[in-house]
Amino acid sequence: MDSTLRSIVGNGSLGIRVLVGEDRLDIDVSWVATSEHEDPTRYLNGGEILLTTGMQFPAGRDFGGYVERLAKVGVVALGFGLGPVHDAVPGELVAAAQRWGMVLLEIASPTPFIAITKAVADVIAERTHTVEARDNRLRETLTRAALRGGAEGLIDVLAKQGASWAALLSPVGVVRTVAPRRAVQRLDDVQDVLARTREAGAFGSASVIANGERIEILPLGGRSRHLGTLVAGGLPELPGQRDRLGSIAADVLGFELELETTRKLAERRRIDSLVMIMDNRLLPADQLTVLLGDPLASGRIAVAVIHVPKEEIDAVRGDVEAYRSNVLVARYKSRLAMFMNERHLDAGAIERTLVNASRHAVGIVVASGIEHAERALKQADRAATAAAATDMGVLEVGGRIGPTYSAMLVAADEGDIAASIFAPIEVADGRRAGDLCRTVIAWLGLNGQVEPTAELLGVHRHTLRARIRRLERLLGKPLSDPTLRAEVWFAALQRYPQLSEQAMDRMRNCPFGSVRAV
Repeated sequence: MDSTLRSIVGNGSLGIRVLVGEDRLDIDVSWVATSEHEDPTRYLNGGEILLTTGMQFPAGRDFGGYVERLAKVGVVALGFGLGPVHDAVPGELVAAAQRWGMVLLEIASPTPFIAITKAVADVIAERTHTVEARDNRLRETLTRAALRGGAEGLIDVLAKQGASWAALLSPVGVVRTVAPRRAVQRLDDVQDVLARTREAGAFGSASVIANGERIEILPLGGRSRHLGTLVAGGLPELPGQRDRLGSIAADVLGFELELETTRKLAERRRIDSLVMIMDNRLLPADQLTVLLGDPLASGRIAVAVIHVPKEEIDAVRGDVEAYRSNVLVARYKSRLAMFMNERHLDAGAIERTLVNASRHAVGIVVASGIEHAERALKQADRAATAAAATDMGVLEVGGRIGPTYSAMLVAADEGDIAASIFAPIEVADGRRAGDLCRTVIAWLGLNGQVEPTAELLGVHRHTLRARIRRLERLLGKPLSDPTLRAEVWFAALQRYPQLSEQAMDRMRNCPFGSVRAV
């Protein structure tokens, strides 16, 4: 039922006539208040129809201040009762109502104020019943969708019946599902808000206007157990209806995620207890084969180790488990380990999901068979450590993601070895990253090519040759020695990563040349 002023005024039994504001009747009424106070605003919350007989006002009174106070407190209409004091609504009151945009109603003398109060109460009760019935239907629809299709099914129904699109993000911000699929681009409009929320550790809701559409961001779960984020666009424009729809969807989705998390935790404990024994070693190959089953345990097996902060391990595990259905995930020390058949390995997808979105380091190793899985697990752990130390994100041993052996060597050095190798050069320079340091790094990074190195350093080739000869005296060996070149280059990667990267960037744009004595 309509609970606006128009529905109250349209009740012919109440004898109400609109004197001012005929065009402003489509506004909701919260309640009816009766007061003969000259300033009743302290007793009002806004949204009320205020009824008065005007006995507090003498004839000829200026009503401007009175109406102004009512308008500022949010009264939606002033009802003036005829009979006890006034036979007609004072003209001064009509003028004040026009000036302040206040709806002014004339209440016929036979109409008791209590009749208007009862009429408004009936309308509000009917409105509440209608809203609750609609909410219950929506809750039932979303619950049925969750039972049939899980969180993904709920998001799909929400996008069809309540919003123009909806998305579910994992606790660390990875997109889990979005409906319709093309709406994934709309998430770009709220990435800044989502990033700030995650960085601040706050899980409050937010509302964003982007490209003319209101987008609601709703946290799922509580502060102590953040389960994800619901993002929905195109919800109803009426604030009350929009808020209730978003709240119901978040409640049902949060409950479904709680159930899902409970089931996953039980399954994870079972897997962890089966895969790992007390000292973080794998089960024997024959037992592991039975657990993993075919095709996971047949052929070449890929093992990945993910370095995850302890407080994020459950959330990230959910993202990893969503990577592929035929991937086994288990705890390894304070980290996560993934086991999969090599043909299911997509290092690029892992990098996009776990590194770009969540900033976690990953090491990947492919073993020739299940019997070598434990050795691969340890190598992957070392590769993840190297990836974290060198900001590589994903380090695939023997793969195409990045240099493996050099990164692991650099990660193993805490800085003292590299510092000792560069010590004579830095002493000669009188500072870190001086001319000689920059020269040897550029020369090695550009494969000993004189012209490109001189151009990068901005010096003449004769000056470059003189510096190289001086470096060889300081290092005690010629730079044509492959062992010396390797040691200095690995030390440069550890001590001067930016200068090394700059040289390698230039090398990518240069033709290959041979290292030569200068």
